Amino acid sequence: MEDEEYKRYTDEELLGKIVSEDSASELIEKHKSLEDILLKSYTQELEQIKGVGSKTSDRIKAVGEAVSRVMYQKTKEIKYVKSAEDAYELCKDMIHLDQEEVRVILLNTKNRVKSVETVTIGTISSSIVTPREVYSRAVRAMAKAIILIHNHPSGVPEPSFDDKEITRQMKEAGQALNIEFLDHIVVAKDGYVSLKRETDFDW
Repeated sequence: MEDEEYKRYTDEELLGKIVSEDSASELIEKHKSLEDILLKSYTQELEQIKGVGSKTSDRIKAVGEAVSRVMYQKTKEIKYVKSAEDAYELCKDMIHLDQEEVRVILLNTKNRVKSVETVTIGTISSSIVTPREVYSRAVRAMAKAIILIHNHPSGVPEPSFDDKEITRQMKEAGQALNIEFLDHIVVAKDGYVSLKRETDFDW
């Protein structure tokens, strides 16, 4: 019954359990949603709100980190990746990252997930990755296929020219190493895009 009671609270009322009502109202007005406050805002931004000091902002970000970890744990239930949607669901936690990050999903011959590894972490707008960094992990794990996945902190998953060029390089490197490059997925708050669907390479 107590859990049901909390479901009846608005976002502002829930946030008011952590900060004052006035601070909660200002935070919602500035960031629009609990998701943005907990998972996408910076500590310095939170501290600019009247009544929110360093201790309170740390508390807010700690709650956000706890939420992010719970979401990540749920992705571990995905054992096989057989579509772009599966890859998106497996790494959906990336939509909340403040910096661009590149991961590789390592698969066996039946597309069972062997592991998901972070390859690079970049700035707020870009991350550089090379085929060598990606395929060295695939060779080490004896993976038979891989899927590259990265996020756009801007919230828009539209692939850039560089994203398409990296996809081409990864495809060629996979053919040379006899490791199947299945797709390159761009994830963001607005959804995801499969480069396999967006490019005219010979897949």
